Amino acid sequence: MNQARLARVLRNMERDGLTQIVISSTASVYYLTGYWVEPMERMLALYIRADGTCRLFANALFALEPQEGLELVLHQDSDEPTAALAAALLPGTLGVDKAWPSKFLIALLAARPDVTPVLGSAPVDDARKYKDADEISAMRRASQINDQVVEAASAQRGRAVKLAVSGAFHSPLMHSAADGLREYLASVSLREERLPVYANLTAEPYGEDKKETMAAQCENPVRWQKTIENMIANGVDTFIEVGVGKTLAGLIKKINPEVTVYQIENKEGLDAAAEALGK
Repeated sequence: MNQARLARVLRNMERDGLTQIVISSTASVYYLTGYWVEPMERMLALYIRADGTCRLFANALFALEPQEGLELVLHQDSDEPTAALAAALLPGTLGVDKAWPSKFLIALLAARPDVTPVLGSAPVDDARKYKDADEISAMRRASQINDQVVEAASAQRGRAVKLAVSGAFHSPLMHSAADGLREYLASVSLREERLPVYANLTAEPYGEDKKETMAAQCENPVRWQKTIENMIANGVDTFIEVGVGKTLAGLIKKINPEVTVYQIENKEGLDAAAEALGK
């Protein structure tokens, strides 16, 4: 258990008035324990109290090893996964992170009606914004590896480009984020769209399973060119880019120079587009 990182989480818990939290996000559990586990349908829950007590409730199939400062509580597939966690909770408010599947929370509350869940992601999320020496070192090493890959590609007469992004968006490395979005979307209702909305995943208008399509987009490439081509094939001849810069407007023109593109980043651009469109 990383005690320095835990101390930051505990300070944030005090700030937010939380005496106990449950953390299930793969990245957050890894941040505090060094365990990287993709639990899929099984339960992984790191329970933290304001007094510094830490217990990790996990399926035995994850094959985790005990570590100092962390009590490991294992269960089998034949067990009720939330039973031991329910017995450990204090009555009152429980902070629950946004990634925890609702099926586990429902079972937990059935066993402990004296517990009131509230959103409890902030103590760990805010702590993770601060990069300590270990994280900075890892980031530097990752950058060095990127440089080595670029150099190796160039040596083989290939081409590699370092992208100025903060994450591996729209790739399989976003799998845990896709799962988190999938769980969140399960708790909300979507209205029927009044106009066709095209999905990055399919380059087609959203079908029946909108929520699954949105979640899957996190870990799959954006089919940008095919989306624009399909929109044009379906009769769209005018595009409006809203925001700073003209990147998308330029890309659309490269895909099809015949379409009309307006770019709006200020009032003047808005007025010009409105006048041209007769609005």
